[in-house]
Amino acid sequence: MNAFKGFVGNADTTERLSAMLSSGRVPHAFIFEGDKGTGRKTLATMLARGLACTGKDKPCGVCECCRITENPDIVTVLPEKSAITVDQIRAIRDEAYILPNQSEKRVFIIPDANLMNEQAQNALLKVFEEPPKSVAFILTCEYSGQLLSTVVSRAAVFKLSAPDVKTAVEYIENNYPDYDNVAVTDAVRSSSGNIGSALSVLSGGDKTDLTAREILAVMGGKSELSLLKALLVIEKDRPFAKAVLLKMNELVCDALAYKSGAKMPLPEDDVRVSLADKFTGEHLLGISSALLSAKGDCDSNCNGALMITNLCACIRTQIDL
Repeated sequence: MNAFKGFVGNADTTERLSAMLSSGRVPHAFIFEGDKGTGRKTLATMLARGLACTGKDKPCGVCECCRITENPDIVTVLPEKSAITVDQIRAIRDEAYILPNQSEKRVFIIPDANLMNEQAQNALLKVFEEPPKSVAFILTCEYSGQLLSTVVSRAAVFKLSAPDVKTAVEYIENNYPDYDNVAVTDAVRSSSGNIGSALSVLSGGDKTDLTAREILAVMGGKSELSLLKALLVIEKDRPFAKAVLLKMNELVCDALAYKSGAKMPLPEDDVRVSLADKFTGEHLLGISSALLSAKGDCDSNCNGALMITNLCACIRTQIDL
């Protein structure tokens, strides 16, 4: 039985994890890093079920652990309000020394492990250093640099990335047939193949397009402070930020084409018309360059606050905010 059947993309990672389960040579701790929407939590759940399985070929699909929906030996640690507290970590640290009820291993999943402060991570480190053989930890985060190096060094780290656009489109079309095919393709492209981000766009209307237009409208007002405030909406969601930045660039390029005389049937209140009226062609080229540079910052895991600060500074030099 394939433990990771149905997981899209990242074949190298799932093959390595499958080999570990088959051989029985499994590390006590895993870290899945990657943008929101790349399947970190889904993969963590799949791996946890494989680790808990008591059969020979894991997951066997027939043992009690594989058949039950909720396994008491698989524990997910959720944040209290906006943080994972040291008391929560101390509690699971104590629980880690209790033998599993019925599973091969007791598995603790810590999604968004970066929500642990330094004190909480140090508390976790105590069980990481000398863990019981019957326990495993699975942590997820955007990038492992958000965690203490002492924690990262004691775990197997796997980096997840979005699949190619074609694969992502096929997955959504096969699993969500009610969505319009054209809308699926547009959502996937604007999300750079990130399935979670694309589904968010599809399920909630085109939030990406709306956000991009709202930010550009503020930019047209030529207030740096207002622009910085408008950009805060993309500060903490990297996949969404990349999608919005790409959409903004697309709209700016449309505005440049419109200004250059391209025949585009745009309503008078369209943000592209406003941009074409307020900025020169040179300004619009500069804005486009700044947006693509910010998208590159997202690709390189730049801090969100730093990314939007740099973007504002770049735009200020281009259009004299």
